[in-house]
Amino acid sequence: MPTISASDGTELAYRVQGAGAPLVCLPGGPTDSAYLGDLGGLSRHRRLILPDPRGTGLSAVPEDTASYRCDRLVDDVEALRVHLGLDRMDLLAHCAGANLAVQYAARHPGRVGRLVLVTPSVRAVGLTVTADRRRETARLRRDEPWFPAAYEALESILAGRADAGADAWQAVAPFSYGRWDDAARAHQAAGDERLDPAVVAAFGAEGAFDPDAARAALARHTSPVLVLAGEVDPGAPVPTLAEFAALFPAAGFTVQPGAGHHPWLDDPDGFVAAVAEFLGAADAPPPGLRVRRPDDEQALLDWQHVHNSIIPTHVLSLDEVRERAGRHHLEVAYVGDLLVGCTTVRPPEDGTRTATVIARVLPAHRGRGIGRELYARGLARARELGAETIETVVLSSNEDGLHFALGHGFVETERYLLPGDTIPWIDLRLT
Repeated sequence: MPTISASDGTELAYRVQGAGAPLVCLPGGPTDSAYLGDLGGLSRHRRLILPDPRGTGLSAVPEDTASYRCDRLVDDVEALRVHLGLDRMDLLAHCAGANLAVQYAARHPGRVGRLVLVTPSVRAVGLTVTADRRRETARLRRDEPWFPAAYEALESILAGRADAGADAWQAVAPFSYGRWDDAARAHQAAGDERLDPAVVAAFGAEGAFDPDAARAALARHTSPVLVLAGEVDPGAPVPTLAEFAALFPAAGFTVQPGAGHHPWLDDPDGFVAAVAEFLGAADAPPPGLRVRRPDDEQALLDWQHVHNSIIPTHVLSLDEVRERAGRHHLEVAYVGDLLVGCTTVRPPEDGTRTATVIARVLPAHRGRGIGRELYARGLARARELGAETIETVVLSSNEDGLHFALGHGFVETERYLLPGDTIPWIDLRLT
């Protein structure tokens, strides 16, 4: 697993699954992220970045165990963002991980793109889940064969009875799953083995949460938010999560039918459809985007303008652009009649299976999904041309371009100066 070094030197591990734009996924618990799996197949739509919080999984135990506290973990999330080279990152958080996501969004609002909160804990915002709400949700399962014993155990826990020990918590486990089958039992057992009570206790220690500050920050949070509830989850009942969603100016709220606390297990297709649709809106190009080949004089001039604006150290003449159009696959992009970007695809040559894909967007039009659309088109064209390996090249002074490449799975392979240059070029390869 790849690792990063936190601000205090603690080594933090994370897993990567899938391809495409990154989605940082904060696990609940706090425990390691293995229980999230690939989130029911969400990795088919996004590149999942799945960190193990400090002291869990393959991440190191910190010297200062007080650093397990939720508000202090915000620095670890920020260190991961910087390591990934992302200006803004989309976040998904499950259960207790939502407390961390909320505090990260409050402290770094400009660094959060889209935020997905899956059956979230509400401690960070000071909401109360009443015993009656838990009972009402639990009673939706009254026709299940395990219900009588599980409900009796739930009552003992809610009443705070002395006999509500480990056995009672084991007995209520079926309420966390939409189907209490062998897969759910195995998932629950593995989670129990990974959970460290000391880490959990330190996560919510005194000072971990400031609900008033969190609510005030969420009221100013204008980035898109989706709160996803499980219909039969007494751990995060639907009415309470509706209240949570209402703390944001315009959060989406959806209830997954028949789902418990782990909706990606109960109905993978339904979960992925809901989350991917929400996240996909971030990737959608603006209405009116037109992409065409530069097959006339004006389109060649437009392609030249974008290229030379973004790469002022290597200005191309119109004749040089024409020559490139004969060797490479060039496209130029407009929103309506407004010029916004261009692309280059250098086909595989000399018997290799390597193509170079370069997407360029004028600075005034970045952050609108245009680059992702142009890159996707270029990547598809490269594959059509027989490419198995994809490379790109970025001028090191183009920080937005470098962040975009790193955020889409490219890794740096070489940094160099061409004769007479003062600004290095960076070659990158898609992993």
